[in-house]
Amino acid sequence: MSSFQYTAAISEFDATPEAIHSLLSIWHNLKASGSFPLKSELDPVTFKNFLGRLCVVDIQHEPLDFIYRLDGTEISAASNEDLAGCSILKGTPNEIYQSHFEEFKIALDTAKPMVWQISYVVPESEFDYYRVILPFSRDKQSISSKPDLFITYCHSRTSDTGSFKFFRQLSTVQ
Repeated sequence: MSSFQYTAAISEFDATPEAIHSLLSIWHNLKASGSFPLKSELDPVTFKNFLGRLCVVDIQHEPLDFIYRLDGTEISAASNEDLAGCSILKGTPNEIYQSHFEEFKIALDTAKPMVWQISYVVPESEFDYYRVILPFSRDKQSISSKPDLFITYCHSRTSDTGSFKFFRQLSTVQ
């Protein structure tokens, strides 16, 4: 078992930095009435200010799992692993990623934008950040009361720009 301290709480968007408000505004502009924005409407140019800290997470409903399709380069570097193509449960330390899994389940059940304030300490590293979870639909045929994927954005609370400090080594989870 890893040695760590972890806290996570749902936060209000009103209490977050302007960058998060901008991202939420983009999501609302993409959103059709009464549904989720479509994945096909994602334009990297629109999200250029957020790209290194964005992740695309597919939702597998049976059995429930969250699969990273894109793990932002800054997130990968800060966590020292690239989870692209992997279940969230493959992340280390396992106990923290199990907590992330539970947070994603809450976001799935809520089916609306959420922001979490997350802090944790593991040997040699400390993290304090907001994680925005935005629900999307894969296409018009899949629009339902539950999203098909999430776009997540992480914003460090310890820097003026929201950026995370980088670590030199990056491993790919197999």
